[in-house]
Amino acid sequence: MYLSLTAMAMLISTAATVTTFEAPGAGNAPGQGTFAYSINTAGTIVGYYIDSDDNNHGFLRSASGVLLPLRQHTLLAVENCSIAR
Repeated sequence: MYLSLTAMAMLISTAATVTTFEAPGAGNAPGQGTFAYSINTAGTIVGYYIDSDDNNHGFLRSASGVLLPLRQHTLLAVENCSIAR
């Protein structure tokens, strides 16, 4: 039996609504996909995705769904902290 462990990030609102999203370019092989790391009270999410070549890419996702890429040095800075409003 082969088990695929790809990832898709999810956002759960206070109204019990689940929003799933995948970053453009995220891979779909085992160990690849979109990963949410932290969320603030405004609904902004910081996270990363792993592409089909196993490269990591950071992103910020606004509450309205706009994904902004993070540069590699920025991703290292947010690795051990949460974002604040």
